[in-house]
Amino acid sequence: YDYFIVDNVQGISAKSPLVIHELEVFYSTIPNVKNLRIYVSNYSINSIASTIKYAKSIEKEIKYEGFPLAFIVNLVPDNLDDLENAKNYAEKGRQEIGCKFSVVIPIYSELLGFSRPVSEMPEIKEINWAISYF
Repeated sequence: YDYFIVDNVQGISAKSPLVIHELEVFYSTIPNVKNLRIYVSNYSINSIASTIKYAKSIEKEIKYEGFPLAFIVNLVPDNLDDLENAKNYAEKGRQEIGCKFSVVIPIYSELLGFSRPVSEMPEIKEINWAISYF
């Protein structure tokens, strides 16, 4: 595989026995893999602030090779004011966490409640950078 995606439950610590065990098993099976972290928040001031706080604590705790790749603000209403505000929040998160990228993803109504095969998912232009990055 070129990459793996691990989606942890909200608010879990890098010191959690579950995370420690998961990482130990993963790295014992597939050593020398960079751990690139992506933090995602919805478009709520409280969620953005708590995600930034959480990400900063994880970045202090993590001991595996890698770095914070991106801070994403997701589900942003598709109007100029909200998109601009979200862009500022995403950039603030990127800077505070030390991520390489900040990304804003507007609400895609066709993805709400999406239940078809992943192969039928429409392309999301805001995350095309990730494909070219890897």
